[in-house]
Amino acid sequence: MLRSIGWRVSGVLFGLLMVGSPGTLVPAASGDISVAAGMNEWVRAVLQDTTQLSCGPHTVLLDLRRTTPIWEHGYHRLRVYRDNREVWSLSEEAGITEVACKSLTGDGVPGLILTTYSFGAHCCWTIYVLSLRSHPKLLLQFFAGNADGYEIRDLKADGNLQVILGDDSFAYFGGLSFASSPSLLPLVACYRNGSFADCTREFPDLIRGSIEEYRERLKDTERRIKSGELGVSPEWPADTWTAGWVLGIYANSVLLGRDDEGWAEVRSRVRSARVLQWFECHRPTVHRWARRREEILHGSQRPTHLIWNTPGCERWDPGRVP
Repeated sequence: MLRSIGWRVSGVLFGLLMVGSPGTLVPAASGDISVAAGMNEWVRAVLQDTTQLSCGPHTVLLDLRRTTPIWEHGYHRLRVYRDNREVWSLSEEAGITEVACKSLTGDGVPGLILTTYSFGAHCCWTIYVLSLRSHPKLLLQFFAGNADGYEIRDLKADGNLQVILGDDSFAYFGGLSFASSPSLLPLVACYRNGSFADCTREFPDLIRGSIEEYRERLKDTERRIKSGELGVSPEWPADTWTAGWVLGIYANSVLLGRDDEGWAEVRSRVRSARVLQWFECHRPTVHRWARRREEILHGSQRPTHLIWNTPGCERWDPGRVP
C-alpha cells in the first residue's frame, strides 16, 4: 500500500531514519538500513534523539530516548503541543513506526496519522487518526492486526479523501495458515459527521480489484500444484492449498452484495467434499463479518474476535481427516 509522507521508523528496518540533534528532523539517504553486526552501538545512538514535526499550529515531538534496541520490545512516546502546552500524548508498549501530518476531514483542520507496531512476528499494527483542533480529537483508532499500512486517496475524485485500510479478519481463519489465508481484505474509512465510518461498499471497483488479486493467487497456486511444487494426497487434496484464495473471492463477493455469484464460484472451484463442507460451515460466518465491518473499523482489539465463533466450526481443519 502507498503511504503518506512523514516519519517512518520501523521496528526492524528504517525507511526514513531520523538522525541529528534532538528536535531536528533530518532524513537519511534513501533506502532501508538493516541492523548488521557492528552497527548495534550506532543504532542505539540514533535512538537517543527526539524528533520534531510542525503540523499547523501544533508541534509534534516523538521521543525515542526510552526505546530499547530495535530487536527487543520497547516503546516510544509522542506528545503534541500548542502554545507551549501539551494537549495530547500517546505512550504504549509498542513502537511508533510512522507519523504524518495530513488533513482528512475536509475542513482545513490539520490532522495527524500515526502507526504503532507491537514487535510481534506478524502482529500487530494500530493506526490512529487525530484531528488537531485547539483541543485535539482522536477520530479513529484502528486495530489493523497483521494488515500493515494504509493508503490515502480521493476515490471519487470529488475532493474528499478516504483512508484505505487492510482487514485481516480472516488471517489464520478456520485452520488456514497465515500464508494461505485471505489476510488482507479492503476496508475503506470515510470521514462523515465528525467521525470515520466504513464506506467500503461505495467503491465496488476496489472490491472487484481485490477479487482479481485473489484469482491471480489462485491461478499461481494451481500452477504450483500442477508442477508438483505443492504436494497433494487423499488426506491433503489440492483444494486445501487454494481454500484461502477462494475464501477471499467469496468474502469480497458478499461485500459486493453478490453472494449467489460468489457461492457459485466456490462450488465451481472446490472439488473436495471435505473442503466444501468447510466452506458451507463457515458461510454464515462470512455474512456475519460483512455485517460487522463498522465494529471491525472501530474495534480496539484484534478484529477476528468478532467473527470466529461459529458453532461446530472452530476446530475443523480442511487439511486434516475429521
